[in-house]
Order: sequence, then structure tokens, then C-alpha cells
Amino acid sequence: YTIDATEEAAKLGNTRLFNTMILGGYLAVRPIVALHNVFEGLKKSLPERAWKSLPANEAAIELGMKLIKEKE
Repeated sequence: YTIDATEEAAKLGNTRLFNTMILGGYLAVRPIVALHNVFEGLKKSLPERAWKSLPANEAAIELGMKLIKEKE
């Protein structure tokens, strides 16, 4: 599988979203956790001061799920 998370995160203006985009790609291929549980887990694991970044992280996960493709 392949996903150009570096370029896509840069397009979003936040290269730190790379990891959550990769997570989304992985979950599209291997849905080991329900998406709503991932979002809930993010909120529980991040300190409250970081909650403002939750929408961007959730969007990056969803984008990663859409962008992942099988390697040619």
C-alpha cells in the first residue's frame, strides 16, 4: 500500500498531521478499531489545551482513509 501523506499534510499546511493521515490509511486497510473509537481515544489521550487540533486530526485520518491505495 502507498499513501503520499507527506505531500498531503503539506497541502493542509500542517506536516504534523502526517502520522494521523498514515493511521487513517492503515485503518482503511485493516479496520481494527472503529473510527468513532479512534476519535474518542484521541480526545482522551490529548490534554485539553490540544483539543483545538482535534478537527484537523480527524480530517487527516479521514483523508488518509480515502487516499491509501495498493502499490502498483
